[in-house]
Amino acid sequence: MVELNSNQKLAVEYTDGPLLLVAGPGSGKTRVIIERILHLVNSGIKPEEILCLTFTKKATEEMSQRLENHDITDVDVSTFHSFAKTILEDNVLESGINISSGVIKRSAQLAWGLKNIDSFDFQHVKIGNNAEDLIRSIIDGIRTFKDELISPETLKEYLDEKEKEELSEESRDLMNRLTDLHRVYVKYQEFWGGKSVIDFNDIVVESINLLKTKPLIQQKLQNKYKHILVDEFQDNNFAQLELVKLVSDNGNITAVGDDDQSIFRFQGAYMKNFNDFEKYFTNTKIINLDQNYRSTQNIVNLANSLVS
Repeated sequence: MVELNSNQKLAVEYTDGPLLLVAGPGSGKTRVIIERILHLVNSGIKPEEILCLTFTKKATEEMSQRLENHDITDVDVSTFHSFAKTILEDNVLESGINISSGVIKRSAQLAWGLKNIDSFDFQHVKIGNNAEDLIRSIIDGIRTFKDELISPETLKEYLDEKEKEELSEESRDLMNRLTDLHRVYVKYQEFWGGKSVIDFNDIVVESINLLKTKPLIQQKLQNKYKHILVDEFQDNNFAQLELVKLVSDNGNITAVGDDDQSIFRFQGAYMKNFNDFEKYFTNTKIINLDQNYRSTQNIVNLANSLVS
């Protein structure tokens, strides 16, 4: 196996607080994460005291398999939604949220919207012959609001404040369409709340609400995890970053990502994550993993030119 380069070695062994690894494509970031976990375990941290969060199930399976190759099986490797779901399931009495009946499927969301489209009383959005596309866009808008932790109440407060301002025609048009969206958002929450079910985005949102309102549960998680690692950091949205903040208490956190590469940007990936991480976790150490082991130098140079 190729030896770690100097920056990779520094990333693996750094132990003086929050660490942000800016890792380009082919820079061996997954290997660095695995080696860092091994270093933490060898330094005295128990595997079950380490939480590794990533974005996709495939990534968790790869990470777990690599750790198993080193006889480490107790590290909590999970996607954000799976981790948030566990929090809710372990504290169902405190949260009042039961996920046993399942999570609302997107097809059910769209069917609900189409069935009730005439009751939304749109004042500014025109339905025309594109009802299906319109409902799909509205559902996506609601999902984005939840990813940004914007509740119907928060959105209403924003709209009320904007109503007092003198706006340009373009801004006024946007506020009008947001008013229609807010009306659907309220009905959406009322309907599915009445069914005692939640959607995919609510899993993270409700786990955040639980930790904010139940400090003993938050403290329990903070005491459990001595170190947190976040993979594919550039693909996390605002809500996921907030969940990390709530679970991390001691600043022993490592985030790994590429600020030029966000494959989930269309799903609300929060591109200010890197700046917010530095602001929230003070004295963050930043290490660039910029040596590409996957491509020739000519390809790397061309790619850098295109990105620039």
